[in-house]
Amino acid sequence: MRFLFVLSLLILTPSAHSQDQQGNGTFFPPGTIFPALLANHADPRLGLQKEFNTSHMKINVGTSADIVEFRSGKNIWRIGIDVFVFALTQDFGNTSLAIEVVDGFFGGHLAYHTGGPLSYRLRILHSGSHYADGHYDAVRDEWQGRRSPIKFFRDFGELTARYESLLAGADVALYSGLSYAAARKPLALKPLSSLHGVQIRVRGSARGYFAYHLAFLGIPHYVGSSNAELGVRFGEWASQGVRFYLYYNQGLDDFGQYYNRRRTHWGLGFTVDLS
Repeated sequence: MRFLFVLSLLILTPSAHSQDQQGNGTFFPPGTIFPALLANHADPRLGLQKEFNTSHMKINVGTSADIVEFRSGKNIWRIGIDVFVFALTQDFGNTSLAIEVVDGFFGGHLAYHTGGPLSYRLRILHSGSHYADGHYDAVRDEWQGRRSPIKFFRDFGELTARYESLLAGADVALYSGLSYAAARKPLALKPLSSLHGVQIRVRGSARGYFAYHLAFLGIPHYVGSSNAELGVRFGEWASQGVRFYLYYNQGLDDFGQYYNRRRTHWGLGFTVDLS
């Protein structure tokens, strides 16, 4: 919990978007050239998600920021950082918030924009998962559900291509990517996985959106996991803003301690977009 608090302060503390140019490089360029994949729960976000029909709530604390930019004609390259911590509360009804499990990752990315409809992102990340005290039953002196902690981590690279076009007043984007884990535990996880999706963002005063994300993961047999979001955003898409959405998840659990557990659930959420 201390780590979540400190990380929240670092992310939420205002800072000046200073720029410094040396040769062809620009530091702290505004915005991003590879926008967040809206329905991908492995893209950093800042906000909350509350499930229907359960007491579970998911706390998201993270950001993805471009640090330095290089240009050559219409071609743009950016190097940035990615930090994301997300936690699951066991009982939202208690006055004291009980954290059951905490996951997170950190690393960096290289993004490339062609000046046209295509853009690419390469991420190099380390991810891990840990139970928190909310998962432990102190009365019975055992882990809840008799599901003991496991050593879970992935050191992986992920390359994603995105194609975006304007259609009938909306930005329509298609993307697809591959991920490979050079190191991982448990070894039942396949090193290779893939991700695919589509998202539609409406322009104008009523900025509604729909996003669908599909991932294929081996545990060890490959299965599909899908996430969908339908919501509205306040603020221009190219600037800071906030999103409110209805979400639907079907497939593998988001948390590594439950890597082989399948779930289906609905809920409401909001996300503050910082870039």
